[in-house]
Amino acid sequence: MTQVVPSVGSTAASAQAATQGAAQAASSAGAPAATSSELASVIQSANGHYTRAQEALRAGDWARYGDEQRALEADLKRLSELAQ
Repeated sequence: MTQVVPSVGSTAASAQAATQGAAQAASSAGAPAATSSELASVIQSANGHYTRAQEALRAGDWARYGDEQRALEADLKRLSELAQ
């Protein structure tokens, strides 16, 4: 089982590359791989939550920051599920 765990400060491009690699590994292991459009959709959502969280952080809006971090976490969990 391949698991995608982004590090603090990881870029969207590196997260996308890691996700694609995990999907390919799952596919070669005989597991059904997620479609590119599914992955792209969740990656786009995660990027949006990350960007909005950073904006909230700069503005000192801690409630919005927390909301965006929780939404980002949900997207990352979904990516992990798709990669299995």
